[in-house]
Amino acid sequence: MPEAMDLPENANFQKCPPEVLHLICDILSPKEVKEVRLACRSLAAVASQYFVPTVTFNSSSESLERLKKIAHHPLFSQYVVNLVYEAHLLPKVHNSQCYKSMLLSNKMRTVNEPEPPPDDASAREFRLYQRTMNKFATECGLSKTQLDMQYTKYKVMRDSQQQLLENKEDKEVLLDALPRFPRLKSIKFDNLGRCRHVLSQRYCDQFKGIDGFPPPGDPANVRVVPQVLHLLKAMCKSKAALKSFDLGAVSPQLFAKLKSAGRELLKKKLTKFESITLSFKADQEIADLLHELVPENAYELFDEKDYLRDFLASNRDLEDLQISFLDCPMHIALKMANVMGTHHWPKLQSLSLMSINTTDNDLLAFLRRHSSTLSIVRFGFTVLTKGNWPDTIDEIQELFWGSCITTFKFWGYLLTKSPSETVDLSFVDPDNPDFYDPRDMMTLGTAIDYYICEKEPHDDMSLNPLHRMEDFLDPLEYSMGMLEDWSSYSSHDPHNPHDPNYH
Repeated sequence: MPEAMDLPENANFQKCPPEVLHLICDILSPKEVKEVRLACRSLAAVASQYFVPTVTFNSSSESLERLKKIAHHPLFSQYVVNLVYEAHLLPKVHNSQCYKSMLLSNKMRTVNEPEPPPDDASAREFRLYQRTMNKFATECGLSKTQLDMQYTKYKVMRDSQQQLLENKEDKEVLLDALPRFPRLKSIKFDNLGRCRHVLSQRYCDQFKGIDGFPPPGDPANVRVVPQVLHLLKAMCKSKAALKSFDLGAVSPQLFAKLKSAGRELLKKKLTKFESITLSFKADQEIADLLHELVPENAYELFDEKDYLRDFLASNRDLEDLQISFLDCPMHIALKMANVMGTHHWPKLQSLSLMSINTTDNDLLAFLRRHSSTLSIVRFGFTVLTKGNWPDTIDEIQELFWGSCITTFKFWGYLLTKSPSETVDLSFVDPDNPDFYDPRDMMTLGTAIDYYICEKEPHDDMSLNPLHRMEDFLDPLEYSMGMLEDWSSYSSHDPHNPHDPNYH
Protein backbone atom coordinates (compact mmCIF):
# COMPACT_ATOMS: atom_id res chain seq x y z
CA MET A 1 0.00 0.00 0.00
CA PRO A 2 1.51 3.35 -1.04
CA GLU A 3 2.38 5.78 1.71
CA ALA A 4 0.15 8.82 2.23
CA MET A 5 1.41 11.95 0.53
CA ASP A 6 2.74 14.64 2.84
CA LEU A 7 0.75 17.81 2.22
CA PRO A 8 2.19 21.25 2.78
CA GLU A 9 1.09 22.95 5.97
CA ASN A 10 -0.76 25.69 4.11
CA ALA A 11 -2.71 23.28 1.83
CA ASN A 12 -6.48 23.80 1.93
CA PHE A 13 -9.50 23.63 -0.33
CA GLN A 14 -9.91 27.38 -0.27
CA LYS A 15 -7.01 27.65 -2.73
CA CYS A 16 -8.18 24.74 -4.92
CA PRO A 17 -9.31 25.79 -8.44
CA PRO A 18 -13.12 25.64 -8.87
CA GLU A 19 -12.86 23.22 -11.82
CA VAL A 20 -11.07 20.71 -9.57
CA LEU A 21 -13.79 21.03 -6.93
CA HIS A 22 -16.40 20.39 -9.62
CA LEU A 23 -14.58 17.22 -10.69
CA ILE A 24 -14.55 16.04 -7.07
CA CYS A 25 -18.25 16.70 -6.49
CA ASP A 26 -19.21 15.14 -9.80
CA ILE A 27 -18.09 11.66 -8.65
CA LEU A 28 -19.63 11.81 -5.18
CA SER A 29 -22.97 10.34 -4.09
CA PRO A 30 -25.69 12.71 -2.77
CA LYS A 31 -24.92 11.59 0.77
CA GLU A 32 -21.21 12.35 0.30
CA VAL A 33 -22.00 15.71 -1.29
CA LYS A 34 -24.04 16.56 1.80
CA GLU A 35 -21.03 15.86 4.03
CA VAL A 36 -18.54 17.64 1.75
CA ARG A 37 -20.57 20.85 1.96
CA LEU A 38 -19.55 21.11 5.62
CA ALA A 39 -15.82 21.17 4.84
CA CYS A 40 -15.41 24.81 3.83
CA ARG A 41 -17.18 27.66 2.07
CA SER A 42 -15.55 26.98 -1.30
CA LEU A 43 -16.71 23.38 -1.29
CA ALA A 44 -20.13 24.35 0.05
CA ALA A 45 -20.70 26.72 -2.87
CA VAL A 46 -19.67 24.13 -5.47
CA ALA A 47 -21.26 21.10 -3.79
CA SER A 48 -24.63 22.83 -3.59
CA GLN A 49 -24.85 22.51 -7.37
CA TYR A 50 -24.69 18.71 -7.03
CA PHE A 51 -26.87 18.29 -3.98
CA VAL A 52 -30.33 18.05 -5.55
CA PRO A 53 -29.93 17.96 -9.36
CA THR A 54 -32.94 15.61 -9.54
CA VAL A 55 -36.13 16.12 -7.56
CA THR A 56 -38.55 13.19 -7.37
CA PHE A 57 -42.03 13.71 -5.95
CA ASN A 58 -45.41 11.98 -5.87
CA SER A 59 -49.10 12.66 -5.22
CA SER A 60 -48.92 12.95 -1.45
CA SER A 61 -49.06 16.05 0.73
CA GLU A 62 -45.66 15.31 2.30
CA SER A 63 -43.96 14.93 -1.07
CA LEU A 64 -45.52 18.08 -2.56
CA GLU A 65 -44.50 20.03 0.55
CA ARG A 66 -40.90 18.86 0.07
CA LEU A 67 -41.01 19.98 -3.59
CA LYS A 68 -42.28 23.38 -2.46
CA LYS A 69 -39.48 23.77 0.12
CA ILE A 70 -36.80 22.94 -2.46
CA ALA A 71 -38.36 25.40 -4.92
CA HIS A 72 -38.23 28.18 -2.31
CA HIS A 73 -34.67 27.40 -1.20
CA PRO A 74 -32.47 30.29 -2.43
CA LEU A 75 -29.56 28.01 -3.41
CA PHE A 76 -30.83 24.47 -4.10
CA SER A 77 -33.62 25.66 -6.41
CA GLN A 78 -31.04 27.23 -8.73
CA TYR A 79 -29.46 23.87 -9.62
CA VAL A 80 -32.40 21.52 -10.08
CA VAL A 81 -32.03 19.99 -13.55
CA ASN A 82 -34.40 17.01 -13.57
CA LEU A 83 -37.94 16.66 -12.25
CA VAL A 84 -39.58 13.21 -11.85
CA TYR A 85 -43.29 13.00 -11.04
CA GLU A 86 -44.18 9.52 -9.71
CA ALA A 87 -47.86 10.03 -10.34
CA HIS A 88 -49.14 6.53 -9.56
CA LEU A 89 -52.75 6.59 -8.41
CA LEU A 90 -53.87 4.04 -5.84
CA PRO A 91 -56.82 1.95 -7.08
CA LYS A 92 -60.07 1.90 -5.14
CA VAL A 93 -60.47 -1.16 -2.92
CA HIS A 94 -63.94 -1.64 -1.42
CA ASN A 95 -63.16 -3.88 1.56
CA SER A 96 -60.52 -6.11 3.14
CA GLN A 97 -61.55 -9.08 0.99
CA CYS A 98 -61.00 -7.02 -2.17
CA TYR A 99 -57.66 -5.94 -0.73
CA LYS A 100 -56.78 -9.59 -0.23
CA SER A 101 -57.77 -10.32 -3.84
CA MET A 102 -55.48 -7.50 -5.00
CA LEU A 103 -52.58 -9.07 -3.14
CA LEU A 104 -53.27 -12.47 -4.67
CA SER A 105 -53.84 -11.26 -8.21
CA ASN A 106 -50.49 -9.48 -8.20
CA LYS A 107 -48.69 -12.24 -6.28
CA MET A 108 -47.50 -9.75 -3.72
CA ARG A 109 -46.44 -11.65 -0.65
CA THR A 110 -44.05 -10.77 2.11
CA VAL A 111 -44.24 -14.23 3.69
CA ASN A 112 -42.17 -16.87 1.91
CA GLU A 113 -43.31 -20.47 2.04
CA PRO A 114 -41.69 -22.04 5.12
CA GLU A 115 -38.95 -24.62 4.69
CA PRO A 116 -39.86 -28.11 5.96
CA PRO A 117 -37.91 -29.25 9.04
CA PRO A 118 -35.16 -31.90 8.66
CA ASP A 119 -35.98 -35.57 9.22
CA ASP A 120 -34.33 -35.55 12.66
CA ALA A 121 -36.33 -32.51 13.87
CA SER A 122 -38.15 -32.64 17.19
CA ALA A 123 -41.93 -33.05 17.52
CA ARG A 124 -42.15 -29.40 18.61
CA GLU A 125 -40.38 -28.24 15.42
CA PHE A 126 -42.85 -30.25 13.31
CA ARG A 127 -45.78 -28.66 15.18
CA LEU A 128 -44.38 -25.15 14.63
CA TYR A 129 -43.88 -25.95 10.96
CA GLN A 130 -47.48 -27.12 10.62
CA ARG A 131 -48.77 -24.02 12.40
CA THR A 132 -46.75 -21.77 10.08
CA MET A 133 -48.04 -23.68 7.05
CA ASN A 134 -51.62 -23.20 8.25
CA LYS A 135 -50.98 -19.45 8.46
CA PHE A 136 -49.39 -19.46 5.02
CA ALA A 137 -52.44 -21.32 3.73
CA THR A 138 -54.56 -18.21 4.35
CA GLU A 139 -53.33 -17.52 0.78
CA CYS A 140 -51.86 -14.06 1.32
CA GLY A 141 -49.87 -14.97 4.40
CA LEU A 142 -51.85 -12.63 6.68
CA SER A 143 -54.27 -13.27 9.49
CA LYS A 144 -57.68 -11.58 9.34
CA THR A 145 -56.60 -9.01 11.95
CA GLN A 146 -53.44 -8.17 9.98
CA LEU A 147 -55.44 -7.95 6.76
CA ASP A 148 -57.97 -5.54 8.30
CA MET A 149 -55.20 -3.34 9.74
CA GLN A 150 -53.37 -3.14 6.43
CA TYR A 151 -56.56 -2.45 4.51
CA THR A 152 -57.40 0.42 6.90
CA LYS A 153 -53.96 1.94 6.41
CA TYR A 154 -54.20 1.54 2.65
CA LYS A 155 -57.67 3.15 2.57
CA VAL A 156 -56.42 6.17 4.53
CA MET A 157 -53.57 6.62 2.03
CA ARG A 158 -55.89 6.29 -0.95
CA ASP A 159 -58.51 8.69 0.45
CA SER A 160 -55.81 11.24 1.24
CA GLN A 161 -54.48 11.04 -2.30
CA GLN A 162 -57.93 11.47 -3.84
CA GLN A 163 -58.67 14.45 -1.58
CA LEU A 164 -55.39 16.08 -2.63
CA LEU A 165 -56.24 15.72 -6.31
CA GLU A 166 -59.82 16.87 -5.81
CA ASN A 167 -58.57 20.04 -4.12
CA LYS A 168 -56.03 20.54 -6.95
CA GLU A 169 -53.18 20.86 -4.46
CA ASP A 170 -50.82 19.40 -7.07
CA LYS A 171 -51.72 22.18 -9.52
CA GLU A 172 -51.10 24.88 -6.93
CA VAL A 173 -47.68 23.52 -5.95
CA LEU A 174 -46.54 22.87 -9.53
CA LEU A 175 -47.52 26.33 -10.73
CA ASP A 176 -45.54 27.81 -7.84
CA ALA A 177 -42.51 25.50 -8.00
CA LEU A 178 -41.58 25.04 -11.68
CA PRO A 179 -40.91 28.73 -12.47
CA ARG A 180 -38.40 28.73 -9.57
CA PHE A 181 -36.07 26.19 -11.27
CA PRO A 182 -34.09 28.27 -13.81
CA ARG A 183 -31.84 25.39 -14.91
CA LEU A 184 -34.60 22.78 -15.31
CA LYS A 185 -33.97 20.64 -18.42
CA SER A 186 -35.88 17.38 -18.06
CA ILE A 187 -39.38 16.49 -16.86
CA LYS A 188 -40.71 12.95 -16.47
CA PHE A 189 -44.29 11.98 -15.64
CA ASP A 190 -44.64 8.30 -14.76
CA ASN A 191 -47.76 6.50 -13.55
CA LEU A 192 -47.14 2.99 -14.84
CA GLY A 193 -47.19 0.23 -12.23
CA ARG A 194 -43.58 -0.59 -11.54
CA CYS A 195 -41.42 -2.87 -9.43
CA ARG A 196 -39.95 -1.58 -6.20
CA HIS A 197 -36.41 -1.30 -7.54
CA VAL A 198 -37.28 1.34 -10.18
CA LEU A 199 -39.18 3.60 -7.79
CA SER A 200 -37.60 6.15 -5.49
CA GLN A 201 -36.95 5.21 -1.89
CA ARG A 202 -39.19 8.05 -0.71
CA TYR A 203 -42.08 6.61 -2.69
CA CYS A 204 -41.44 3.11 -1.32
CA ASP A 205 -41.31 4.39 2.27
CA GLN A 206 -45.01 5.28 2.07
CA PHE A 207 -45.87 1.58 1.95
CA LYS A 208 -43.98 0.34 5.00
CA GLY A 209 -46.17 -2.22 6.72
CA ILE A 210 -48.36 -2.74 3.66
CA ASP A 211 -47.99 -6.03 1.78
CA GLY A 212 -49.72 -4.84 -1.38
CA PHE A 213 -46.72 -2.97 -2.74
CA PRO A 214 -46.60 -1.52 -5.26
CA PRO A 215 -50.37 -1.47 -5.81
CA PRO A 216 -51.43 -1.80 -9.46
CA GLY A 217 -52.27 1.67 -10.70
CA ASP A 218 -54.59 2.44 -13.60
CA PRO A 219 -52.90 4.71 -16.21
CA ALA A 220 -56.32 5.38 -17.77
CA ASN A 221 -57.74 6.60 -14.44
CA VAL A 222 -60.08 9.57 -14.82
CA ARG A 223 -57.76 11.70 -12.64
CA VAL A 224 -54.63 11.07 -14.73
CA VAL A 225 -55.48 13.57 -17.47
CA PRO A 226 -56.00 16.44 -14.94
CA GLN A 227 -52.64 15.50 -13.36
CA VAL A 228 -50.91 15.86 -16.73
CA LEU A 229 -52.78 19.05 -17.61
CA HIS A 230 -51.68 20.65 -14.32
CA LEU A 231 -48.08 19.68 -15.11
CA LEU A 232 -48.29 21.04 -18.68
CA LYS A 233 -49.68 24.37 -17.47
CA ALA A 234 -46.83 24.67 -14.95
CA MET A 235 -44.32 23.82 -17.69
CA CYS A 236 -45.73 26.64 -19.81
CA LYS A 237 -45.06 29.06 -16.93
CA SER A 238 -41.46 27.90 -16.57
CA LYS A 239 -38.80 30.20 -18.00
CA ALA A 240 -36.22 27.40 -18.15
CA ALA A 241 -35.05 25.96 -21.48
CA LEU A 242 -36.80 22.56 -21.21
CA LYS A 243 -35.12 19.95 -23.39
CA SER A 244 -36.64 16.59 -22.45
CA PHE A 245 -40.22 15.47 -21.77
CA ASP A 246 -41.17 11.88 -20.85
CA LEU A 247 -44.88 11.17 -20.46
CA GLY A 248 -46.22 7.73 -19.62
CA ALA A 249 -48.88 6.56 -19.60
CA VAL A 250 -51.93 8.68 -20.32
CA SER A 251 -55.07 8.65 -22.44
CA PRO A 252 -54.44 9.51 -26.12
CA GLN A 253 -57.33 11.95 -25.79
CA LEU A 254 -55.14 14.18 -23.61
CA PHE A 255 -54.55 16.78 -26.33
CA ALA A 256 -58.20 16.71 -27.39
CA LYS A 257 -59.19 17.53 -23.79
CA LEU A 258 -57.07 20.66 -23.78
CA LYS A 259 -59.01 23.86 -24.36
CA SER A 260 -58.14 25.79 -27.50
CA ALA A 261 -56.21 28.40 -25.49
CA GLY A 262 -54.23 25.64 -23.80
CA ARG A 263 -53.31 24.04 -27.13
CA GLU A 264 -52.12 27.36 -28.52
CA LEU A 265 -50.07 27.90 -25.36
CA LEU A 266 -48.39 24.51 -25.82
CA LYS A 267 -47.48 25.30 -29.42
CA LYS A 268 -45.96 28.61 -28.34
CA LYS A 269 -44.25 27.69 -25.05
CA LEU A 270 -43.27 24.01 -25.32
CA THR A 271 -41.45 24.07 -28.65
CA LYS A 272 -37.78 23.56 -27.71
CA PHE A 273 -37.75 19.90 -26.72
CA GLU A 274 -34.86 17.82 -28.02
CA SER A 275 -36.27 14.57 -26.62
CA ILE A 276 -39.93 13.51 -26.34
CA THR A 277 -41.18 10.15 -25.04
CA LEU A 278 -44.94 9.54 -25.08
CA SER A 279 -46.75 6.40 -23.91
CA PHE A 280 -50.48 6.30 -24.45
CA LYS A 281 -53.01 3.93 -22.93
CA ALA A 282 -56.67 4.08 -23.92
CA ASP A 283 -59.48 4.47 -21.41
CA GLN A 284 -61.24 1.15 -20.82
CA GLU A 285 -64.34 2.24 -22.72
CA ILE A 286 -62.29 3.16 -25.78
CA ALA A 287 -60.09 0.06 -25.44
CA ASP A 288 -63.23 -2.09 -25.68
CA LEU A 289 -64.37 -0.22 -28.79
CA LEU A 290 -60.99 -0.67 -30.48
CA HIS A 291 -61.52 -4.40 -30.74
CA GLU A 292 -64.67 -3.80 -32.78
CA LEU A 293 -63.37 -1.11 -35.14
CA VAL A 294 -61.53 -1.17 -38.43
CA PRO A 295 -58.20 0.73 -38.46
CA GLU A 296 -59.57 3.61 -40.57
CA ASN A 297 -62.01 4.61 -37.80
CA ALA A 298 -59.80 3.97 -34.77
CA TYR A 299 -57.80 7.20 -34.84
CA GLU A 300 -60.94 9.33 -34.49
CA LEU A 301 -61.31 8.02 -30.95
CA PHE A 302 -57.84 9.24 -30.08
CA ASP A 303 -57.13 12.55 -31.75
CA GLU A 304 -59.47 13.43 -34.58
CA LYS A 305 -58.16 17.02 -34.78
CA ASP A 306 -54.48 15.99 -35.03
CA TYR A 307 -53.46 17.95 -31.92
CA LEU A 308 -50.70 15.45 -31.16
CA ARG A 309 -49.29 15.81 -34.66
CA ASP A 310 -49.28 19.61 -34.34
CA PHE A 311 -47.56 19.44 -30.94
CA LEU A 312 -44.78 17.26 -32.35
CA ALA A 313 -44.40 19.44 -35.45
CA SER A 314 -43.93 22.55 -33.29
CA ASN A 315 -40.76 21.04 -31.75
CA ARG A 316 -38.40 21.48 -34.68
CA ASP A 317 -35.24 20.72 -32.66
CA LEU A 318 -36.24 17.12 -31.87
CA GLU A 319 -33.34 14.68 -31.76
CA ASP A 320 -35.03 11.76 -30.01
CA LEU A 321 -38.70 10.79 -30.44
CA GLN A 322 -40.42 7.75 -28.89
CA ILE A 323 -44.16 7.08 -29.15
CA SER A 324 -45.98 3.93 -28.07
CA PHE A 325 -49.65 2.98 -27.85
CA LEU A 326 -49.93 0.42 -25.03
CA ASP A 327 -52.45 -2.44 -25.11
CA CYS A 328 -53.46 -1.52 -28.64
CA PRO A 329 -54.95 -4.48 -30.61
CA MET A 330 -52.56 -5.46 -33.39
CA HIS A 331 -55.16 -4.91 -36.10
CA ILE A 332 -55.79 -1.36 -34.83
CA ALA A 333 -52.27 0.06 -35.09
CA LEU A 334 -52.65 3.83 -35.51
CA LYS A 335 -51.85 5.47 -38.82
CA MET A 336 -48.32 6.87 -38.96
CA ALA A 337 -49.39 9.76 -41.18
CA ASN A 338 -51.87 10.94 -38.52
CA VAL A 339 -49.18 10.99 -35.83
CA MET A 340 -46.11 12.15 -37.77
CA GLY A 341 -47.68 13.97 -40.73
CA THR A 342 -45.30 15.00 -43.52
CA HIS A 343 -43.11 17.04 -41.19
CA HIS A 344 -39.32 17.03 -41.30
CA TRP A 345 -37.20 17.29 -38.14
CA PRO A 346 -33.73 18.34 -39.34
CA LYS A 347 -31.94 17.07 -36.20
CA LEU A 348 -33.82 13.79 -35.62
CA GLN A 349 -31.31 11.06 -34.69
CA SER A 350 -33.35 8.46 -32.78
CA LEU A 351 -36.90 7.26 -33.53
CA SER A 352 -39.01 4.59 -31.82
CA LEU A 353 -42.64 3.91 -32.78
CA MET A 354 -44.87 1.14 -31.44
CA SER A 355 -48.26 -0.01 -32.77
CA ILE A 356 -48.56 2.06 -35.92
CA ASN A 357 -49.73 1.25 -39.45
CA THR A 358 -48.44 2.76 -42.65
CA THR A 359 -48.12 2.20 -46.38
CA ASP A 360 -44.78 1.34 -47.91
CA ASN A 361 -44.69 4.73 -49.68
CA ASP A 362 -45.46 6.72 -46.50
CA LEU A 363 -42.86 4.81 -44.48
CA LEU A 364 -40.16 5.22 -47.11
CA ALA A 365 -41.02 8.90 -47.62
CA PHE A 366 -40.61 9.58 -43.89
CA LEU A 367 -37.31 7.68 -43.72
CA ARG A 368 -36.07 9.41 -46.85
CA ARG A 369 -36.68 12.84 -45.29
CA HIS A 370 -34.56 11.84 -42.29
CA SER A 371 -32.00 9.44 -43.80
CA SER A 372 -29.14 11.92 -43.37
CA THR A 373 -29.61 12.28 -39.60
CA LEU A 374 -31.19 9.06 -38.27
CA SER A 375 -28.80 6.70 -36.50
CA ILE A 376 -31.22 4.64 -34.35
CA VAL A 377 -34.65 3.46 -35.57
CA ARG A 378 -37.01 1.05 -33.81
CA PHE A 379 -40.46 -0.10 -34.92
CA GLY A 380 -42.67 -2.43 -32.88
CA PHE A 381 -45.80 -4.30 -34.04
CA THR A 382 -45.91 -2.43 -37.33
CA VAL A 383 -48.69 -2.98 -39.88
CA LEU A 384 -48.05 -2.42 -43.59
CA THR A 385 -51.40 -1.61 -45.20
CA LYS A 386 -50.01 -1.35 -48.72
CA GLY A 387 -46.99 -3.07 -50.24
CA ASN A 388 -45.09 -6.04 -48.82
CA TRP A 389 -42.42 -6.34 -46.17
CA PRO A 390 -39.63 -8.11 -48.13
CA ASP A 391 -39.54 -5.42 -50.82
CA THR A 392 -39.93 -2.62 -48.26
CA ILE A 393 -36.97 -3.93 -46.23
CA ASP A 394 -34.89 -4.06 -49.43
CA GLU A 395 -35.73 -0.42 -50.18
CA ILE A 396 -34.89 0.62 -46.61
CA GLN A 397 -31.54 -1.13 -46.87
CA GLU A 398 -30.79 0.65 -50.15
CA LEU A 399 -31.90 3.99 -48.69
CA PHE A 400 -29.55 3.79 -45.69
CA TRP A 401 -26.56 2.35 -47.55
CA GLY A 402 -23.48 4.32 -46.48
CA SER A 403 -25.44 6.48 -44.01
CA CYS A 404 -24.86 7.04 -40.29
CA ILE A 405 -27.45 4.39 -39.31
CA THR A 406 -26.25 2.08 -36.52
CA THR A 407 -29.50 0.37 -35.44
CA PHE A 408 -32.67 -0.37 -37.38
CA LYS A 409 -34.63 -2.77 -35.23
CA PHE A 410 -38.10 -4.23 -35.79
CA TRP A 411 -39.58 -6.14 -32.85
CA GLY A 412 -42.77 -8.03 -32.10
CA TYR A 413 -44.39 -8.75 -35.46
CA LEU A 414 -44.38 -7.49 -39.02
CA LEU A 415 -48.02 -7.42 -40.05
CA THR A 416 -50.08 -6.79 -43.18
CA LYS A 417 -53.80 -6.76 -43.87
CA SER A 418 -53.55 -10.50 -44.45
CA PRO A 419 -53.13 -12.47 -41.17
CA SER A 420 -51.43 -15.28 -43.12
CA GLU A 421 -48.51 -12.94 -43.94
CA THR A 422 -47.71 -12.12 -40.28
CA VAL A 423 -44.00 -12.44 -39.53
CA ASP A 424 -42.87 -13.34 -36.00
CA LEU A 425 -39.58 -11.51 -35.39
CA SER A 426 -38.62 -13.76 -32.47
CA PHE A 427 -37.87 -16.67 -34.83
CA VAL A 428 -34.24 -17.78 -34.60
CA ASP A 429 -31.50 -18.86 -37.01
CA PRO A 430 -29.71 -21.76 -35.26
CA ASP A 431 -26.72 -21.50 -37.63
CA ASN A 432 -25.80 -17.90 -36.80
CA PRO A 433 -24.96 -16.24 -33.45
CA ASP A 434 -26.65 -13.04 -32.38
CA PHE A 435 -24.74 -9.93 -33.40
CA TYR A 436 -25.18 -8.31 -29.98
CA ASP A 437 -24.66 -11.46 -27.87
CA PRO A 438 -22.78 -14.34 -29.55
CA ARG A 439 -24.06 -16.70 -26.84
CA ASP A 440 -27.57 -16.45 -28.33
CA MET A 441 -28.92 -17.34 -31.73
CA MET A 442 -29.68 -14.68 -34.31
CA THR A 443 -33.35 -13.65 -34.21
CA LEU A 444 -35.19 -12.54 -37.32
CA GLY A 445 -35.51 -9.02 -35.93
CA THR A 446 -31.76 -8.79 -35.31
CA ALA A 447 -31.02 -10.29 -38.74
CA ILE A 448 -33.06 -7.53 -40.41
CA ASP A 449 -31.18 -4.94 -38.34
CA TYR A 450 -27.92 -6.58 -39.40
CA TYR A 451 -28.99 -6.58 -43.06
CA ILE A 452 -30.09 -2.92 -43.17
CA CYS A 453 -27.13 -1.52 -41.27
CA GLU A 454 -24.47 -3.76 -42.86
CA LYS A 455 -22.62 -3.95 -39.56
CA GLU A 456 -20.22 -6.59 -40.82
CA PRO A 457 -20.63 -7.90 -44.41
CA HIS A 458 -21.04 -11.66 -44.50
CA ASP A 459 -22.20 -14.04 -47.21
CA ASP A 460 -25.10 -15.43 -45.16
CA MET A 461 -26.11 -11.94 -44.04
CA SER A 462 -26.00 -10.24 -47.46
CA LEU A 463 -29.48 -11.54 -48.31
CA ASN A 464 -32.69 -10.04 -47.00
CA PRO A 465 -33.75 -12.34 -44.10
CA LEU A 466 -37.35 -12.19 -45.31
CA HIS A 467 -36.21 -13.82 -48.57
CA ARG A 468 -34.74 -16.77 -46.67
CA MET A 469 -37.42 -17.50 -44.09
CA GLU A 470 -36.63 -21.22 -44.30
CA ASP A 471 -33.49 -20.49 -42.22
CA PHE A 472 -35.56 -19.30 -39.25
CA LEU A 473 -37.39 -21.51 -36.78
CA ASP A 474 -39.92 -21.03 -34.00
CA PRO A 475 -37.69 -20.83 -30.87
CA LEU A 476 -40.09 -22.97 -28.81
CA GLU A 477 -40.34 -25.69 -31.46
CA TYR A 478 -36.58 -25.58 -31.94
CA SER A 479 -35.97 -25.94 -28.18
CA MET A 480 -38.43 -28.85 -27.97
CA GLY A 481 -36.73 -30.52 -30.92
CA MET A 482 -33.30 -30.12 -29.30
CA LEU A 483 -34.69 -31.55 -26.06
CA GLU A 484 -36.11 -34.59 -27.87
CA ASP A 485 -32.81 -35.12 -29.70
CA TRP A 486 -30.90 -34.92 -26.42
CA SER A 487 -33.31 -37.32 -24.69
CA SER A 488 -32.96 -39.77 -27.55
CA TYR A 489 -29.17 -39.48 -27.48
CA SER A 490 -28.87 -39.74 -23.70
CA SER A 491 -30.95 -42.96 -23.69
CA HIS A 492 -28.32 -44.73 -25.80
CA ASP A 493 -25.59 -46.83 -24.21
CA PRO A 494 -22.31 -46.22 -26.04
CA HIS A 495 -20.81 -49.32 -24.40
CA ASN A 496 -23.57 -51.67 -25.55
CA PRO A 497 -22.66 -53.31 -28.90
CA HIS A 498 -26.36 -54.02 -29.48
CA ASP A 499 -27.27 -50.29 -29.32
CA PRO A 500 -27.92 -48.97 -32.89
CA ASN A 501 -25.59 -46.00 -32.20
CA TYR A 502 -22.74 -48.15 -30.90
CA HIS A 503 -19.46 -47.39 -32.69
